[in-house]
Amino acid sequence: MSSLLETFSLTEADAVMIPLGTVLFFCLYRALSLKFFAPLVDLIEDREQRTTGAELSSRSLQEKAQEVRNAIEVRTLISEAEAQTARKQILDSARQEVISIISAAEKTAAAILQEKRAELDGEYERIREHTISSVEEIAYAVATRLREPSDEFFSVH
Repeated sequence: MSSLLETFSLTEADAVMIPLGTVLFFCLYRALSLKFFAPLVDLIEDREQRTTGAELSSRSLQEKAQEVRNAIEVRTLISEAEAQTARKQILDSARQEVISIISAAEKTAAAILQEKRAELDGEYERIREHTISSVEEIAYAVATRLREPSDEFFSVH
Protein backbone atom coordinates (compact mmCIF):
# COMPACT_ATOMS: atom_id res chain seq x y z
CA MET A 1 0.00 0.00 0.00
CA SER A 2 2.92 2.34 0.70
CA SER A 3 4.15 1.97 -2.92
CA LEU A 4 0.67 2.96 -4.06
CA LEU A 5 0.76 6.01 -1.78
CA GLU A 6 4.17 6.97 -3.10
CA THR A 7 2.94 6.70 -6.67
CA PHE A 8 0.30 9.37 -5.99
CA SER A 9 2.51 11.33 -3.59
CA LEU A 10 0.22 10.68 -0.63
CA THR A 11 0.96 10.15 3.05
CA GLU A 12 -0.54 7.72 5.54
CA ALA A 13 -2.74 10.51 6.88
CA ASP A 14 -4.05 11.07 3.35
CA ALA A 15 -4.87 7.39 3.10
CA VAL A 16 -7.05 7.67 6.19
CA MET A 17 -8.57 11.00 5.12
CA ILE A 18 -9.68 9.77 1.69
CA PRO A 19 -12.17 7.15 3.00
CA LEU A 20 -13.15 9.46 5.85
CA GLY A 21 -13.70 12.38 3.39
CA THR A 22 -15.72 10.10 1.15
CA VAL A 23 -17.93 9.02 4.06
CA LEU A 24 -18.30 12.65 5.22
CA PHE A 25 -19.11 13.75 1.62
CA PHE A 26 -21.89 11.15 1.36
CA CYS A 27 -23.22 12.11 4.81
CA LEU A 28 -23.22 15.80 3.81
CA TYR A 29 -24.83 14.96 0.48
CA ARG A 30 -27.51 12.89 2.24
CA ALA A 31 -28.21 15.68 4.76
CA LEU A 32 -28.35 18.34 2.06
CA SER A 33 -30.52 16.21 -0.18
CA LEU A 34 -33.01 15.69 2.64
CA LYS A 35 -33.05 19.38 3.62
CA PHE A 36 -32.53 21.19 0.31
CA PHE A 37 -32.65 18.90 -2.69
CA ALA A 38 -35.75 16.85 -1.75
CA PRO A 39 -38.02 19.92 -1.40
CA LEU A 40 -36.58 21.31 -4.63
CA VAL A 41 -37.16 18.02 -6.43
CA ASP A 42 -40.66 17.82 -4.92
CA LEU A 43 -41.31 21.40 -6.08
CA ILE A 44 -40.10 20.62 -9.59
CA GLU A 45 -42.16 17.42 -9.73
CA ASP A 46 -45.22 19.28 -8.42
CA ARG A 47 -44.72 22.00 -11.03
CA GLU A 48 -44.31 19.41 -13.76
CA GLN A 49 -47.42 17.60 -12.51
CA ARG A 50 -49.40 20.84 -12.55
CA THR A 51 -48.12 21.76 -16.00
CA THR A 52 -48.83 18.31 -17.39
CA GLY A 53 -52.19 18.26 -15.60
CA ALA A 54 -53.02 21.71 -16.96
CA GLU A 55 -52.05 20.60 -20.46
CA LEU A 56 -54.21 17.49 -20.15
CA SER A 57 -57.05 19.53 -18.68
CA SER A 58 -56.64 22.08 -21.47
CA ARG A 59 -56.75 19.36 -24.11
CA SER A 60 -59.81 17.84 -22.46
CA LEU A 61 -61.53 21.24 -22.38
CA GLN A 62 -60.61 21.87 -26.00
CA GLU A 63 -62.07 18.51 -26.99
CA LYS A 64 -65.26 19.27 -25.06
CA ALA A 65 -65.44 22.73 -26.66
CA GLN A 66 -65.03 21.16 -30.09
CA GLU A 67 -67.81 18.69 -29.30
CA VAL A 68 -70.05 21.59 -28.22
CA ARG A 69 -69.17 23.50 -31.43
CA ASN A 70 -70.00 20.42 -33.50
CA ALA A 71 -73.31 19.96 -31.65
CA ILE A 72 -74.16 23.64 -32.18
CA GLU A 73 -73.27 23.37 -35.86
CA VAL A 74 -75.47 20.29 -36.25
CA ARG A 75 -78.35 22.00 -34.43
CA THR A 76 -77.87 25.10 -36.58
CA LEU A 77 -77.99 23.03 -39.76
CA ILE A 78 -81.10 21.22 -38.54
CA SER A 79 -82.74 24.53 -37.60
CA GLU A 80 -81.88 26.03 -40.98
CA ALA A 81 -83.34 22.98 -42.74
CA GLU A 82 -86.50 23.20 -40.64
CA ALA A 83 -86.76 26.94 -41.32
CA GLN A 84 -86.28 26.31 -45.04
CA THR A 85 -89.00 23.66 -44.96
CA ALA A 86 -91.32 26.01 -43.07
CA ARG A 87 -90.61 28.81 -45.58
CA LYS A 88 -91.38 26.43 -48.44
CA GLN A 89 -94.64 25.36 -46.82
CA ILE A 90 -95.62 29.00 -46.24
CA LEU A 91 -94.80 29.88 -49.84
CA ASP A 92 -96.74 26.87 -51.13
CA SER A 93 -99.79 27.76 -49.05
CA ALA A 94 -99.48 31.41 -50.15
CA ARG A 95 -99.30 30.30 -53.78
CA GLN A 96 -102.39 28.14 -53.33
CA GLU A 97 -104.21 31.04 -51.68
CA VAL A 98 -103.18 33.39 -54.49
CA ILE A 99 -104.36 30.86 -57.07
CA SER A 100 -107.73 30.52 -55.33
CA ILE A 101 -108.06 34.33 -55.03
CA ILE A 102 -107.19 34.78 -58.70
CA SER A 103 -109.62 32.01 -59.68
CA ALA A 104 -112.41 33.62 -57.64
CA ALA A 105 -111.56 37.03 -59.13
CA GLU A 106 -111.64 35.58 -62.65
CA LYS A 107 -115.03 33.97 -61.97
CA THR A 108 -116.35 37.24 -60.55
CA ALA A 109 -114.94 39.20 -63.49
CA ALA A 110 -116.49 36.71 -65.95
CA ALA A 111 -119.88 37.01 -64.20
CA ILE A 112 -119.68 40.83 -64.22
CA LEU A 113 -118.60 40.80 -67.87
CA GLN A 114 -121.47 38.50 -68.82
CA GLU A 115 -123.92 40.69 -66.88
CA LYS A 116 -122.61 43.86 -68.55
CA ARG A 117 -122.74 42.19 -71.97
CA ALA A 118 -126.36 41.25 -71.33
CA GLU A 119 -127.08 44.83 -70.28
CA LEU A 120 -125.33 46.15 -73.39
CA ASP A 121 -127.20 43.69 -75.58
CA GLY A 122 -130.47 44.92 -74.05
CA GLU A 123 -129.41 48.54 -74.50
CA TYR A 124 -128.33 47.79 -78.07
CA GLU A 125 -131.67 46.15 -78.80
CA ARG A 126 -133.57 49.10 -77.26
CA ILE A 127 -131.52 51.62 -79.26
CA ARG A 128 -131.96 49.55 -82.43
CA GLU A 129 -135.71 49.33 -81.97
CA HIS A 130 -135.87 53.04 -81.19
CA THR A 131 -133.74 53.83 -84.25
CA ILE A 132 -135.85 51.58 -86.47
CA SER A 133 -139.06 53.16 -85.21
CA SER A 134 -137.57 56.65 -85.67
CA VAL A 135 -136.42 55.78 -89.19
CA GLU A 136 -139.87 54.38 -89.96
CA GLU A 137 -141.52 57.57 -88.69
CA ILE A 138 -139.14 59.71 -90.73
CA ALA A 139 -139.68 57.53 -93.78
CA TYR A 140 -143.45 57.75 -93.31
CA ALA A 141 -143.25 61.52 -92.92
CA VAL A 142 -141.10 61.85 -96.05
CA ALA A 143 -143.38 59.59 -98.00
CA THR A 144 -146.40 61.55 -96.82
CA ARG A 145 -144.81 64.82 -97.81
CA LEU A 146 -143.85 63.44 -101.16
CA ARG A 147 -147.37 62.30 -101.81
CA GLU A 148 -148.95 65.46 -100.56
CA PRO A 149 -146.60 68.34 -101.12
CA SER A 150 -147.29 71.41 -99.08
CA ASP A 151 -146.33 75.00 -99.64
CA GLU A 152 -144.36 75.44 -96.51
CA PHE A 153 -141.52 73.24 -97.83
CA PHE A 154 -141.21 74.98 -101.20
CA SER A 155 -139.59 78.29 -101.18
CA VAL A 156 -140.56 80.89 -103.73
CA HIS A 157 -137.87 82.83 -105.61
